[in-house]
Amino acid sequence: PTNVSVIPLWTFWDCTALTTVELGKNVINIYAEAFKNCNSLQKVVVPSTLTDIDEYAFQGCPETLEIETTTDDEITWTYKIDGDYATITKCDTKNSTAVIIPEKLNKYNVNKLGTQVFYECSGLKKVVLPTKLSEIGPQAFGICTELKSITIPSSVERIEKEAFAGCTNLSRIVMFSSDIYVKGDAFDNCSENMVIYCKKDSEFDKNYNLKDKKYLYYEYDISTDKDGSVFAYYSNDSDNSEVTISGEGAMNTRLLNNNQEDVDTKKIKIDEGITSIGEYAFYNCTNLTNVVVPSSVTYIDETAFKGCPETLEMETKTDDGITWTFSLEGNNAINIKPKDINTLPKNVVIPTKLLNTYTVTEIGDKAFYNCTNLNSITIPNSVTNIGDKAFV
Repeated sequence: PTNVSVIPLWTFWDCTALTTVELGKNVINIYAEAFKNCNSLQKVVVPSTLTDIDEYAFQGCPETLEIETTTDDEITWTYKIDGDYATITKCDTKNSTAVIIPEKLNKYNVNKLGTQVFYECSGLKKVVLPTKLSEIGPQAFGICTELKSITIPSSVERIEKEAFAGCTNLSRIVMFSSDIYVKGDAFDNCSENMVIYCKKDSEFDKNYNLKDKKYLYYEYDISTDKDGSVFAYYSNDSDNSEVTISGEGAMNTRLLNNNQEDVDTKKIKIDEGITSIGEYAFYNCTNLTNVVVPSSVTYIDETAFKGCPETLEMETKTDDGITWTFSLEGNNAINIKPKDINTLPKNVVIPTKLLNTYTVTEIGDKAFYNCTNLNSITIPNSVTNIGDKAFV
């Protein structure tokens, strides 16, 4: 009944013929021993809002008992209980192309993915793993042929047999976990162009070095939390002058987590997927000359480039496919120019803002010099200065 909100003590005690139970959507509490000694019980369907389950609610039930729940994104999860933790055994993705595995199912922290949970989910392109996950089971993502990238959080301790085998488009693995055991065939038959990002000399690097794959070693964990989602690595093996910021989400901490001067970094490339750049992100990078920022970045804090040279050149591509270079003056974009005049369309619209942050106030010297193929240029009202020979 829909008016039932609790399953009281001993409700189904010794109901030995009971195999399946479906609880109403308003149930919020299962008391101790509610299903005690239901030794034939195989499945209990519960609402996702159920978060109060006594630790002895299923005392005496079979170890094979599975709980099924459907989350707000309409994905149905089946899991087994192990103390305070959940091992996911099945997932009905409803043909979703992107799946965020919940941190919790009901009251239980998700810490394991069982065998073949996402096996042959051919439409799955993106998956986000929970931050308390400790184990990825055999063939958990086997033959997910559209999966292109996976980030392994620092909590993961084991990746089992053929966990990602047959993911033929899997070309990027970001390994935040250092002390980890990985079965030798875990990434068999993945993309030939796979790049693996990990800490140099970590357990993963030393014990699971795929000789035919490219490794890039990240130097700083600049993530939004301790489990990592954003990281940096040197783009050039010969020196430390070029840094790439990669991952997904917000970069909320500094490139160097102290106040020292960074004299090494000269160029920074920020990959697509980074959404914002936080306070003092590149503070005191005194020799920084060039920063490439993708269109996925929609917020940059006003202190992000504090202490950087006034000659710093920014670079970004707008939705019309034009790559612009510009300098910073507070929250203004000055000295704006197209990077390559030979690839410009016939009709150019200069944007009012770049990266949703910097107001365009100045067109640089010779910005459109000798652009003989242009039919029109639209200049926004925000522009107050036009450089020398900008349109000659």
